[in-house]
Amino acid sequence: SSAAIASIDPVVQPGQYLKVRTVGVHLSSGGDGDVVASYQYASDDTLYRPADPSDDWVWVRGPQSIAATFGPESEKIANEWWDGVSSSDAFEAGDLLRAPGGAFYGGSSGAGFADLNELPRDPYRLLNHIYRVTLGAGPSPDTEALVYIADRLRIGTVPADLRAAMYKAAAMIPGVTFVSDQATLQGRTGVAIGRVEDAWGTRVDIIIDPDTGAFIGDREVLLRDQDGIPAGTAVRWTTVTSSVVSEAPKGGSVCGKMTVNPETGEC
Repeated sequence: SSAAIASIDPVVQPGQYLKVRTVGVHLSSGGDGDVVASYQYASDDTLYRPADPSDDWVWVRGPQSIAATFGPESEKIANEWWDGVSSSDAFEAGDLLRAPGGAFYGGSSGAGFADLNELPRDPYRLLNHIYRVTLGAGPSPDTEALVYIADRLRIGTVPADLRAAMYKAAAMIPGVTFVSDQATLQGRTGVAIGRVEDAWGTRVDIIIDPDTGAFIGDREVLLRDQDGIPAGTAVRWTTVTSSVVSEAPKGGSVCGKMTVNPETGEC
């Protein structure tokens, strides 16, 4: 199934940008030590990658919001988080960043994923590399390998040859199964490459458009009730949509609204 998935890159001409919008829901928790509860919050970010990756990238970070709560304690803790977020300077308009090469916040280039060009395109070598660099992380080596792949696909700038290798590498992870043309995420349907992780009590999926090889998104679905959250809930998910545009928003800085250290120039 993974070998049959095409991989096609959109053509970005000089002066144009690849516009990548990532909408997501994330799980968080909080409390005072005696009572801890979980809630979900939403995010909506857009990245503009120029045709020449050494030029200025632009990142529009939208304001966050409460997505869902699970009972009175969850609602209380979510509202406390919301009070802190909504009173911050960055709340109303989100944040706007601009950085040469995508080195936002003074970090590494490529929006933090500068290693993409160095990753093997052979799926066997790629999977071996992933196991090495994730050794000791996550609930299990196999699920962590799938999470590693999802984290990089989510940025929306993985080139077609590497995407194809990632899909084939994911298919070789023990315990991975396919759901063909039945996986729907925010109204978009594709092929799900997923794995059940018993330690988490969840299934982790990456979802792909089989016709273009585009990464539709990823999700983590509860398989049993946990902390007041019912089984079947997608506790975390993201969707990624890409298009080619002629302009990016004006303005912005490497650190956005973060304070810059005048001595070091760091955020």
